[in-house]
Amino acid sequence: MTAQEHLVRLSDRNFQTLSQTVRAFPKDKLDWKPAPGSRSALDQLQEIATILEASGDMYKTYKLEFNPEDFGAWMERRQQYTDAEELLQMIEKVTASNNETIMGIPEEDLVKPFEMPWPGEFRVIDVLGYHPWNMAYHDAQINYIASMLETPGEE
Repeated sequence: MTAQEHLVRLSDRNFQTLSQTVRAFPKDKLDWKPAPGSRSALDQLQEIATILEASGDMYKTYKLEFNPEDFGAWMERRQQYTDAEELLQMIEKVTASNNETIMGIPEEDLVKPFEMPWPGEFRVIDVLGYHPWNMAYHDAQINYIASMLETPGEE
């Protein structure tokens, strides 16, 4: 199994797990936040569904350009999506597209530098792993929020 095949496998598995989590989550609580300033399940789904599209041609240039103005526009634009099923469809589509991109990256490019707008050393393979990691991370966050919604003693 190549590194690219492994990342695609992770992406597909993490999407399936995320889908199960979201479909079990109370629909009337999607925008509930556990505390002021925290994030809702809806907000996290909006991120996963839209962040790669907002990242432009980064996989062609091996450079992410994301300034404060871009961030603000992205945050505003993603608010239009509020339906969990629509967001899952968007995530499924972006995952398939990202998988195609991953499989198209030559093996020798995986260790090339990838320029990010923040400090640190990044390689192409590091950034290719972002989408599957992001789905797994937010799946866990959404499960944590769901656990906060449960009332002890009720079944």
